Amino acid sequence: MLLFGYHPDTNSWSEGLFFDSASVVDSEVSKFLLKEGVAQGTIDKIIQRGFEPPDTEVTPHLMKGLGDPHLVFRTLKQWGMKVAICTSDYRQTSQMTVGELELGDYMDCMICGDDPEALPKPEPHNVHQICKKTGVPESSTLLVGDGYRDIEMAKRAGVKTIVGVTSGVSTEEQLWKYGCHYVCDDTLGILDLLGTGRG
Repeated sequence: MLLFGYHPDTNSWSEGLFFDSASVVDSEVSKFLLKEGVAQGTIDKIIQRGFEPPDTEVTPHLMKGLGDPHLVFRTLKQWGMKVAICTSDYRQTSQMTVGELELGDYMDCMICGDDPEALPKPEPHNVHQICKKTGVPESSTLLVGDGYRDIEMAKRAGVKTIVGVTSGVSTEEQLWKYGCHYVCDDTLGILDLLGTGRG
């Protein structure tokens, strides 16, 4: 289970394979199973069945926004800022989440792990593409992330400000170590950081 980031001895998670892009997960799981002696045909069936996007009719009720994403995104938009998502998740899953949480009106751009032009984190390519599409230079970009791959991607892309949030997979200590400029409990902290308040 360490391949996926699960530590059975402590019943905890860290950044393992499930925090990577869909294509990388498929590839690495295939390699692992092949090494374990599983036939390629069986592997293909496992990948097809086990790693396809979730059923959009079943999973929406399981989704919950952390902090107050409406307040955060609405405030950023009121300040004339562009809002984008760069995720390793499937596009279908990401669009379903954004739709279920009613955040679509705030989004200027979204790059997902299975998009043809996407590269796996921590490659900086996706950040450069978002900056190009939104017209915001990297030197004016604030990137929020919760794990090593996010923070490393931000550093490689040369963004101005890197904010880590502890509401994901990493601790405050880890986020500082990865190279964040600021660390918050969740995305609400961005408003305090930017001095916009919470009202």
